[in-house]
Amino acid sequence: MKTQTADRLVKIVISLEAVAVSALLIFNLWHLQQAEPVDNILQGPMVWLMGPIFVVSWLWLCWRAWGAYLSPEGIKVQWPFWALVAVQVSYFPIGTVIGFSLMLIKVKFRPRTI
Repeated sequence: MKTQTADRLVKIVISLEAVAVSALLIFNLWHLQQAEPVDNILQGPMVWLMGPIFVVSWLWLCWRAWGAYLSPEGIKVQWPFWALVAVQVSYFPIGTVIGFSLMLIKVKFRPRTI
């Protein structure tokens, strides 16, 4: 695989994650509104206050992860990419496969320069 192909693949994966997770967050927040009332902080108007914050922060992380993936510098610049991978790896089985694939592509095609 060429570096350009690997870059394109990572950009597609990060873009799909950004859209899919944002949609799932919105759906889950809407679903919380439909549930029986329980003593939960994310009930009522608090859902619609915190929801956009969650979605915007996830989109920001995905946007920064793409720039961090391309960066040859150290962890101070690359941390958004590795944070995105760490979040992905915890969602077994598909997230684990995606997370480890992103790690492999990053290490193979965009190694850190010293």
